[in-house]
Amino acid sequence: MANMNDLQVALDGFWNQFTNVRGESIPAFREGYAPTQQAFPYITYEFGRGAWQSERIVNANIWTRQPANIGFLGTANHIANQIEEVIQEGLGAKINVGESGFLWFKRNGAFIQLMPPDPDDQAIVRYLVTLTVQSIIV
Repeated sequence: MANMNDLQVALDGFWNQFTNVRGESIPAFREGYAPTQQAFPYITYEFGRGAWQSERIVNANIWTRQPANIGFLGTANHIANQIEEVIQEGLGAKINVGESGFLWFKRNGAFIQLMPPDPDDQAIVRYLVTLTVQSIIV
């Protein structure tokens, strides 16, 4: 059975595969572990606890800063589109966990939602990504 370190490595690998519009890697952090002054864009994610072979809900946030005078969400949309490509409708995405299992990511509910602006900083753009993850032992 995979251990928590294998699981963390797999989750980090999944969320760290995405890039900005210039093809530069976007850092991803477990919720609550992003550095205080982290530069935009970045991703935070949480992975619900449960039995190894149970389904869990995973929420991730795509954080970007968009100048108020730009009328489109370039970087945020770019990252969201990449996630949509990786987790295809009806197919999902398989991520290996160590040598003993894998995670099966599937779209859940609204999947990717643009969240209301931050009242303290209207330039911050946040998308909420909601997934269902099934862990499977092989």
